[in-house]
Amino acid sequence: MSSAFALISNPSLKPKKIHCYRSNELKGVKSQEIAEIPSESFVFSPWDSDTTFYLDEFLGELDASSIHEYLNSISELDSLNLFEETQADFEKRVENAKIAFQNASLEKVVVARTKKFSLVNGFDILEVFYRLVEANPNSLVYLLKSSQWGTWLGATPELLLDYDGKDFQTMSLAGTLFSDTEEWSSKEAAEQSVTSSFIEEVIGWDSNRKPQIQELNQGRLRHLMSVYRLPMKMEKMASVLTNLSPTPAVSGYPVKLALDYLQKTEKMERSLYAGFIGSKSGENWKLHVNLRCAQIFMGDAFLYAGCGINSSSNPRREWEETQNKMRVIEECLF
Repeated sequence: MSSAFALISNPSLKPKKIHCYRSNELKGVKSQEIAEIPSESFVFSPWDSDTTFYLDEFLGELDASSIHEYLNSISELDSLNLFEETQADFEKRVENAKIAFQNASLEKVVVARTKKFSLVNGFDILEVFYRLVEANPNSLVYLLKSSQWGTWLGATPELLLDYDGKDFQTMSLAGTLFSDTEEWSSKEAAEQSVTSSFIEEVIGWDSNRKPQIQELNQGRLRHLMSVYRLPMKMEKMASVLTNLSPTPAVSGYPVKLALDYLQKTEKMERSLYAGFIGSKSGENWKLHVNLRCAQIFMGDAFLYAGCGINSSSNPRREWEETQNKMRVIEECLF
């Protein structure tokens, strides 16, 4: 396997720091062996996969000229024939998902799509990365470039886990509104509820302790969020990570039924979208779900977004939700 390079800006670091990683070989390990990943590593896993990859050469903070040198050392991929769906076809797929709820035990399914965006001449991915960092102070912002996976860029607000060797933290993030004037409905509450129930079961949460439902904002987007914190041993953390990803926030509920449904109906390849991404430093793990992301090619970017569908979903609004989520990256690509 060829070399890889990554930048990451973690929202918990104040003031903001951009950390750099490199690897001469992109190493893969089973997620059950996650505790064996070296300290000071950039970590990621594809969608619906039991394999975790990492870059284990920590370069610290670099100036822009040094970063450009590493970025330019990795060859670009030509634009692939990724599947781009029309609005009509996407809305039809939402309607079909709603029908599936009547014939199965599904409560929620998360459908996703891609959108092709033409890049301007002189496109500078490093400038875009810095714009994303500035525009998304509460998100994990990353840039990954490798011969195996290509080039990925993202700004994700959803924490999968924060672990320091003793205490574990995760969040249930689901339900989306587009403006300050909208009110939360039973549709968004149901989305968040099934995600919370799944997380509580996986981490062994005391059902008598009900975490407060809060709001998390990313630009014009508003999400429902509940935060879970509890002490946890390293051995259990590794098992929890294996069982936690993918959560219902990116797959559906029940998870197994949702994954089976998506495998039959979703034509696009999610690849790294909706997997996890982050870093390990000492005993500290900070992993986020890989949302609000794009895959960059020579001349084109493919934006990824998904939305949770249940029996109350409006197909036109679900399309608008994916459009708004894609704008997090799209507005920084100019």
